[in-house]
Amino acid sequence: MKRILVLVVLCVLVNESSTFAQYFQHVQMPGSVEYSSVGGIAEDKDGRFWLLSGSEVRCYDGVSVRMYSDKIMDVTPQYTTYTHCLLTRSGDLYLASNNGMFIYEPERDNFKKVLPFYVRHIYEDASSRLWIAHGEVSCYNPESDECMPVMMGDKPVLGQVFTNVNCPYVFIVTDDGILQ
Repeated sequence: MKRILVLVVLCVLVNESSTFAQYFQHVQMPGSVEYSSVGGIAEDKDGRFWLLSGSEVRCYDGVSVRMYSDKIMDVTPQYTTYTHCLLTRSGDLYLASNNGMFIYEPERDNFKKVLPFYVRHIYEDASSRLWIAHGEVSCYNPESDECMPVMMGDKPVLGQVFTNVNCPYVFIVTDDGILQ
């Protein structure tokens, strides 16, 4: 009986390990990128990869890399650090930085600033609202272009936000606990 149990456990383990096998392909991008400074990577609906690395924004189309850092309006590249990127369900690409939040405008092939303050992380919820972590937590509605801080009484909530498009809840982790 013990032999059968051990055999079953081994079969399950072998099957489980093969189920989670990952295969990677090396993609050579011109120019070096310091992996420890990568703030985000996203693939847009056209198959391009957007890579944020420190003060640089790069777009890789499978053949070549284009730098966007010097093109982005309303920033001084050497003083900007990109911290996060988000590709929304509708296909919009947002960048978070210490100089604000930006949205990519394909018709201009450039980014436009939508929020003027430091943004650390951006998350999209099931209602397509964007939750912004910047010390305080705010909710940005792309349709109305309004950004409202999350308040507890008369004080803004300080913390980190967690949600995704498949989750009906928004969680905010604070020093006092978790808000839902």
